[in-house]
Amino acid sequence: MRTYDVCFPPRAGEASAVDAAVLGEFLLAWQTLLYRVTREAADLADLGRTVRQVESLSLCRVSWEGPGAVRFQVGDPATLEVDPLADRADVMMARIVAGLITNRRAPGITNPIADAVDGLVRVLPKLGPTVIVGFPDGNAARLVTAELSREPWRQSRTEPVEAATITGRLEMADLHSARFRVRDREGTPYDVSDVAEPVPAARLVGTIVTVQGVLQPGTGTQHHRIEQGRIHPTEPARAGRARPAPEPLDLGDEQWRQFLDDHGKEF
Repeated sequence: MRTYDVCFPPRAGEASAVDAAVLGEFLLAWQTLLYRVTREAADLADLGRTVRQVESLSLCRVSWEGPGAVRFQVGDPATLEVDPLADRADVMMARIVAGLITNRRAPGITNPIADAVDGLVRVLPKLGPTVIVGFPDGNAARLVTAELSREPWRQSRTEPVEAATITGRLEMADLHSARFRVRDREGTPYDVSDVAEPVPAARLVGTIVTVQGVLQPGTGTQHHRIEQGRIHPTEPARAGRARPAPEPLDLGDEQWRQFLDDHGKEF
């Protein structure tokens, strides 16, 4: 197994505790990036790896090494680390972190990987002013989170943008990160990010909505994702012609007395 160490010292005068939601967001972003890098390394080398093999090679186990220090054990503990794909993935991860430092996207970084890097860039400043990444080969890189830019990792103009329109039930809304989740009528989940006007959109949770944006297809166990999402309520089905209201009863006193005599025990 390979080891990545990520340290994020707290700001001066602040406690070392990390918000659980932020930590969860970071762990998901790191796992997503590792999976996509491993998948891309396998595709470039034409190694013919199955989804299960890629998931095994990119599997992360996490331990808390101390205040602001997380250790990732990557790979399958039940197998020997002899697959050359692991080395390819580690080299690509080092290139990506180098690109984070210089705010440059290296040639050959595909949109699915850049999308995962963008997710990492969004969460790193929440961890602290400095993040140090230690690589399996013993080298380390220091990131100043205030200097990170999302711009290099946005959709590349050299790859076609796939616009998407999805109709389904809005299941989840997170106003903190402007992330939402919608499930279409076939049961396929889509994560929706960078939602415009998230507060009105959050009021639609539980209803059928239409989502428009840029589609980033998921790989392996990852959900499909829609960037720059716009969420609108779906127009309700038109109701059929209303039935006429029944005529009001017009009963005389004698008729009421007879009715009560016949049905009084039912009340």
